[in-house]
Amino acid sequence: MSLLTNPIAYPVASFPSELRDAIQEALGVVQTTDVIAATSVLGALSTAIGPNADWVHPATGQVRPCTLFLLVMALSGERKSTTDALISKPIYDFDEQTITCHEEEMAKREVKSPDSDATAMKKPMKSKLVRIVRQDVSRRAVAEALRGQGRSITLMTDEGDILLNGTMMKHLGALNSYWDGKRIQPYDRGNDNVLVSRSPRVTLNMMVQPAVMEEFMSKQTKATYGSGHFARYLLARSPSIQGFRQQTSGTKDLRFLPAFHKRIASLLNDYRIKVDADHVARDVLEFDDEAKRLWFDIATRVEEDIKPGNFLSDIADFGSKYMEIVSRIACLLHYYLADTDAQPSETPESRSERIGKISAHTLSYAERIAAWHLGEYKSIFAPPIQPLPRVVDANALYAYLFRTRYWTYLHRLQANDDRAAEELTVPKNYIRQYCGVRGGERFNDAIAELCWRGAICISLGKNNTQFISLNTQHFQANPI
Repeated sequence: MSLLTNPIAYPVASFPSELRDAIQEALGVVQTTDVIAATSVLGALSTAIGPNADWVHPATGQVRPCTLFLLVMALSGERKSTTDALISKPIYDFDEQTITCHEEEMAKREVKSPDSDATAMKKPMKSKLVRIVRQDVSRRAVAEALRGQGRSITLMTDEGDILLNGTMMKHLGALNSYWDGKRIQPYDRGNDNVLVSRSPRVTLNMMVQPAVMEEFMSKQTKATYGSGHFARYLLARSPSIQGFRQQTSGTKDLRFLPAFHKRIASLLNDYRIKVDADHVARDVLEFDDEAKRLWFDIATRVEEDIKPGNFLSDIADFGSKYMEIVSRIACLLHYYLADTDAQPSETPESRSERIGKISAHTLSYAERIAAWHLGEYKSIFAPPIQPLPRVVDANALYAYLFRTRYWTYLHRLQANDDRAAEELTVPKNYIRQYCGVRGGERFNDAIAELCWRGAICISLGKNNTQFISLNTQHFQANPI
């Protein structure tokens, strides 16, 4: 899992200005990479909007989740923890406040019996524990957290090995179902005791070191790859900028992040109100007519690219989920900017009209973000391209010429041997006999390939004898 600097910068400009400014401000404060800052924002959007909004699939009419799975590979010390702490501050504040209020209410419920040390409970709970962020969790713990109607959690950690090596990653089928948004998710505990989650939503956001990810993947079976689990992720490799960060002193006044924090906190509070009322109803977003046309245009292009030999043919699993991922990002971007505050005596129709439909403009920007991650997925998971037989043979022939002819030429040149130039021109039949490339057609194809590269040329001697002449400049520039 290499971390070579990605030549294509993360498409931060494709975010709405309100989000783009927050990302840029985080970059300035933390001095991390655009990959880490932007994916942290996407994770926060998924966490806060996922419990509150879904979208309608233009082709099937199905109601789909907008939650994301994100996996960022970065070296230790790239400040992912600091970035998440800054960008996701309202999420952590929400959990802390929820836990504190729950503990206080639990304490008020407890009353000591005058005749014993037993503790009894008085009056029912007014609110439920609505904790969002989970880390080292089991399959059962996730099922318990999502039990009921419309519950949401986020599996988030900057130490990806906690999740990768935890028990939850042994249940990839369950994670796939959560990403897919299955309406009913039962978990059997035995003795007819079942934990049932209805329309749950799960965000997964983790950073992992490349060595840890590589070790995890080396242990996976064909069943893991066959499940298409990682095709559901927005994968990213963050280049290292350690050694190039500018050290600054003092604190910076934040201009854009406070508005982002306020919006995220408001969305989480909307979700808490719904849970307390035992009625988690999500807004369902549609694409407008122009966006639908664009959606089908992109989907047609993607389907064409999945055909054998085309760009997505070697990562068809990701290609088949590409439009789903694009649509989820578009839903998040639209809903973040929409007017979603509850209005008294408002009808569902008027609320839907106020929130509006996803535009083609938003969809096009969402695709630019998803396309960047598609490139990352292809770089990581696409099998290496197998060279053509003529290329393999040409490389073998080149190696033979370099070691037997060009090397001898250099040796004699250094010794001031007048016969040095003789090594640069050799009968073609002699090379055919000793180079190891068998078959007349294969040998001729290899010769043609090296001629095309400019490594050699063919000349005629007496009686039309063909000679191979070596281009010393090419051999000097391409040693083996």
